[in-house]
Amino acid sequence: MDQGKRLIGKRVLLIMPNFFGYQNEIRRELERQGAIVDWLPDRPFESPVLMALTKIGPKIILPFTDFYYKSRLKNLSGSSYDKIFVINGQTVSYKILNHLRIENPNAEFVLYMWDSIKNRPNVLKNVSCFDKIFSFDTQSAKKYGFKHRPLFFLSGFRPSLSSDFSYHLSFIGTIHSDRYEIINRVKKSLPPQLTSYWYLYLQAPWVYHAYRLYKADYKNSKI
Repeated sequence: MDQGKRLIGKRVLLIMPNFFGYQNEIRRELERQGAIVDWLPDRPFESPVLMALTKIGPKIILPFTDFYYKSRLKNLSGSSYDKIFVINGQTVSYKILNHLRIENPNAEFVLYMWDSIKNRPNVLKNVSCFDKIFSFDTQSAKKYGFKHRPLFFLSGFRPSLSSDFSYHLSFIGTIHSDRYEIINRVKKSLPPQLTSYWYLYLQAPWVYHAYRLYKADYKNSKI
């Protein structure tokens, strides 16, 4: 069957983070392929404190997210889905996934991890809920038997043919896990004739100060 026609007329429930507009782009692409899409946010809050708590203490936050999903799903109770598509699934509990399975017994459940399992270990509790699991990370795919699916990018990021540029190398992104250490090693290894730009993002000033307390590579850093 033509891949572009597989979703025509299908109802899809997309559960993924509200992340720099990617949820809108992915939803539009699913709709372009013919799907009828409802979206629910994975990690349905923007507070840096709650975001940090989700990572370090998911058991504390899950009762609140379960309540959120149940209330939102009641509003979608008239919908029967052909596909439940979860990206990351950081705050979608086994309880909610099981509820969705009961309500949509014929739906295909698909999980895509665009983060490493090392950063989202709580997701492993829910793998039995899914028919297909994909990961961008080759190590996670190999270790847990997931299918490897590389990361995607939007058309706006296609390389320009122009030779007119300001920087030979740039990085713009959230600084978590070992990124700060790796970026410092890269910066030190660059030849002096290369220009570079670095935008290292943290959710709040307190996150930076917390990192300085327990991460050795932040000791001599500047905010």
